[in-house]
Amino acid sequence: MDPKTGKSGELLFNCTPPSLDNLKSTENWFSGLVWDESQKPNSPVSNIEIGTSLFSKTDLTDWPFLFGLGEHKGPLNILATQQKASNSAIFSPRGNEVFDGDTARIRLFNRHGKTGEEMGTHGSHPFYIQLHPETGTAHGVFLLNSNNIEVDIRKHALSFRASGGIIDLFLFPGSTPELVVQQYQKLVGKPFLPPYWSFGFFHSRHGNYKIQDLHEVVDKYAKANIPLEGVWLDHQIQDALFQFSTSKGFSVSDVDALIKKFHKQGMRVIAPAGPAVKSDRARPEFEAGIHDKFFIKEADSLMPAFSKLAWGTSAFPDFTHPNVTGFWWYTMRKFLTTFPVDGLFLTDNEPFSECNGICDKSTEVLQKVLCEESDWPPNLQYPLVERALPMNSRYYISSEYNLHNLYGYLSSMATKKAFEAVRPPVAVDIGKSRQQRALVMSRSTFSGSGHYSGHWIANTQARMTDIRSSLANVLRFNLLGIPFVGADLCGWEGETDGEECTRWLQVGAFFPFTFFNRPTGSKPQELYEYLDSTIISSREALFTKYKLLPYYYTLFADIYVRGGAALRPLFYEFPSDSNVANIENQFMVGEAIMISAATVRNPYLNVYFPKIAWYNFYNGSRVILNEISNEQKEMNEISASEVTNKKYNGFKLIHTPTDNVNVHVRGGYIIPLQATALTTAASRRNPFELIVALSGDCYYCLQLDNCKNCNDSAKGYLYLDDGESVQAIESNIFSLMEYKLELNVEKGGFLSSKSLKLGYSPPYSKTMRNNAMLETISIFGWTKQHTSHLKLCIAGRSIPTSEYNYNSTTQVLNIYLHQRITNDFKIIFISKSQDCDDINGSKLSWRTGLLVFAVLFALLFACKREKKQKRHPI
Repeated sequence: MDPKTGKSGELLFNCTPPSLDNLKSTENWFSGLVWDESQKPNSPVSNIEIGTSLFSKTDLTDWPFLFGLGEHKGPLNILATQQKASNSAIFSPRGNEVFDGDTARIRLFNRHGKTGEEMGTHGSHPFYIQLHPETGTAHGVFLLNSNNIEVDIRKHALSFRASGGIIDLFLFPGSTPELVVQQYQKLVGKPFLPPYWSFGFFHSRHGNYKIQDLHEVVDKYAKANIPLEGVWLDHQIQDALFQFSTSKGFSVSDVDALIKKFHKQGMRVIAPAGPAVKSDRARPEFEAGIHDKFFIKEADSLMPAFSKLAWGTSAFPDFTHPNVTGFWWYTMRKFLTTFPVDGLFLTDNEPFSECNGICDKSTEVLQKVLCEESDWPPNLQYPLVERALPMNSRYYISSEYNLHNLYGYLSSMATKKAFEAVRPPVAVDIGKSRQQRALVMSRSTFSGSGHYSGHWIANTQARMTDIRSSLANVLRFNLLGIPFVGADLCGWEGETDGEECTRWLQVGAFFPFTFFNRPTGSKPQELYEYLDSTIISSREALFTKYKLLPYYYTLFADIYVRGGAALRPLFYEFPSDSNVANIENQFMVGEAIMISAATVRNPYLNVYFPKIAWYNFYNGSRVILNEISNEQKEMNEISASEVTNKKYNGFKLIHTPTDNVNVHVRGGYIIPLQATALTTAASRRNPFELIVALSGDCYYCLQLDNCKNCNDSAKGYLYLDDGESVQAIESNIFSLMEYKLELNVEKGGFLSSKSLKLGYSPPYSKTMRNNAMLETISIFGWTKQHTSHLKLCIAGRSIPTSEYNYNSTTQVLNIYLHQRITNDFKIIFISKSQDCDDINGSKLSWRTGLLVFAVLFALLFACKREKKQKRHPI
């Protein structure tokens, strides 16, 4: 990259196809730009194809590293399988993805799969990132087209083939993966800031059950001491849009009493909000849609294009119609007034239908010309009309054929805006109230959906392979601009055993959205139903996530402002490391936390550690890979530079039984924590902690007692607000704390807390002494040399040994404070030969004080003499 212009000269998209004379194999063939209207007579289909060459910068025999193009169930690196077994049939079609020989084909068309299928393909995101590990650079390509798209990927070529629409192509130069994601989000919309409580653990179970069953589930979770933030109500209890069915044991009074009870316990309720309206002339919602003409309509009439759903024949609101906004707001206000739920999840918004096209079978032939008999695109695994509305259904501005993939995005946008606008405000002070932030989760997504909603990976199977695929999808959606994402843990379908469910929870606990979800007719598999070993392991994983909630919330506040990913593949943070591009069972939470998930039945896990300092989250011990033997130390046979320049492998075999979660802290970062509880409402009242992980730059020279001028450092932030108010950042009702450490083993240093913004203070109660207080600071990587050379000072006094302790085995220094979390402070590390009252900003020594007194006296005397002279009449 040119440092003056910021340009690299890199070719990001080359749509000039290779000449036939130079074509040596099909692996680099693509068609360039094609606009094909040679379809059946009177067909509205026009097909577009645009392709580009793909290349490796150093070795043309390498497969490229490509990420994105969701939603599909393959590996995170789309071509990882080809890289392992080139030019062979890899596996049979599954979902919307085919890998055959030298071609990978991914179909982008939102569809809810049948029971027993691999998964539904609920999202369409025609955006990919290409990584170049040899240079540590990346770039992105986005085709803004909402039609059905097939993406063909060969070894050195990629083609977008859209069944209509336009070409609106965007290139993102990066040059790092983070910059590519931020540039993409700047175009499609940065992610929303979820409410604080939404990071907790939720329970959901579909099926025929009674209201009392939900009360018992909550009580049993509490008895097992497993955190539970709230429940998802079953969409099958709905009789229609925002209606609770009395025929299944759920009355208005039942649901209202349940919500009030859970709110009193500090818990939350998320309700279903499928946008379809039941076809019933007795329902005012359906009558309003007929009168105001805002339903999606049949091709040649004003009648709604009906779909068949669980509660019967239904019609979908057309969210492009100008009359739908008032209807949606009115319906939402009516529902929330009766049922003050905390969040909504949108289902069936692909839009979905159990019919293939028109529910009247006699007219289904209308779809065949448009879909099934079309000569192009070829090799469709299922016709467009399968489990969808007729493709020629009419919207206010276009057709289902053009807007099908956008429906989830449009319904999410409308729902979030209505929810936040009409939800009753929450009182924050006498005479003051604020609008509450909405949580909307959508099954169907498109590029930009993350600006309005989260997403869950649906239709998972109860097996170990789906742990890996759901993790890959969660990471993929973070790259696609939807960081608030989770999956059906322990499998939506099938029966799982204790080990399998434990491994699910040990990775899924760290997803931003964490919930347990089971279907109708399945065996009860709530976490408390398992053996004690599974309960203990699940509890530990969830409590770890709850302890990290201040860190998660700070991370999402940063993403809300700057853009980026929350859960990050290793290549996102270490793009120059050629070892990480295909690692998919390890990921970063932000910059500072690494999770290494056991996704196979093996008690040993080969964990990769990029070449920096890493510490065990639970005990603070440093991960040592390049060991220095005691004999080498004693004989002084090796220097620090020789150790650090030693060939680095980075892999370490770690014993990972089912009661162990691999969580590591990256050196150079300061992480805010908070003591755990069974709900986030309770945990927010607990004391705070800080983990300070030294950068480790001086580790090896300290082992050799050879650190003359080596510095360690660490930095971190804490974002605070009330966790619920809409536009807290824009309204300046937040606080932002900056933590910084600079340390030299001989000269000393400091650890400071500085308020960059003070617009919010956590509630403080004298009856709860630890509320909103910073109680503990744990410094990881504090060696015996630090202890022997330095002492601790704060506010001009030496910190007594009763206020800190040092563990020489794990090399952790614990400092015990009792400071308000929003207060500034500075801990000074000085040489043991110095006094705390001699350092800058502390008490003055008696000699300094005497000197200052003498200077002030002289100045006062001179001032009086000058005034006396001015009074003289001359």
